[in-house]
Amino acid sequence: MGKYRDAVLADSPVRYYRLGDATSTAVEEISGANGTYVNTPTLGATSLVQSETDTAVTFTKASSEYVTCGTALVIADTFTFELWVQRAALGGDEVLISIGGSGTAQIKFLGA
Repeated sequence: MGKYRDAVLADSPVRYYRLGDATSTAVEEISGANGTYVNTPTLGATSLVQSETDTAVTFTKASSEYVTCGTALVIADTFTFELWVQRAALGGDEVLISIGGSGTAQIKFLGA
């Protein structure tokens, strides 16, 4: 646990996926709506937050790797989504978050 986690949780998020997991389960710390890593992304990557000892995950678009966010969310017309990403290269359009459905959403974090 660290300063980054504390700062995120201070904003009272509905869900918090740190994506620093060591297994195929993407742990969700608020509601317990754990997600699942799909198509074997690389777990245990170095974190972008240098002061943290927790690890990160690397997704590869070519391998269609992603993580689902557990149970669907009820999303209002206005909402905020926060994501820290380090891309391997710039250029081209990438879908990093996919939200579908009407009134509820299954958020999918996609590989870049």
